[in-house]
Amino acid sequence: MDTIHAYYTAAAEVLSPLYESGEAREIARRLLEDALGYSRSQLLVADKDTLLPPHCRERLSQQLQALGSGHPLQYVLGYAPFLQHSLYVAPGVLIPRPE
Repeated sequence: MDTIHAYYTAAAEVLSPLYESGEAREIARRLLEDALGYSRSQLLVADKDTLLPPHCRERLSQQLQALGSGHPLQYVLGYAPFLQHSLYVAPGVLIPRPE
């Protein structure tokens, strides 16, 4: 899992027993965006053969392990998007929902 594409593919595969395939791919994408500091469009146009920096690989590995243990994505990332805001969340904080 050294490149963006290799991580994306492997993460989606690891998450597929826990989530539907589309949701697993979406989670893998969000993890990459967060770790690399990329927007969705930046990730889409990034060279898929770009090597992930070592600190990103370690972080992504830990996040993937936490998701595999059943932690919600928002807790793993440490924030949850809500309307036009990004709210801090942790296990002691409820995850905001749009409804």
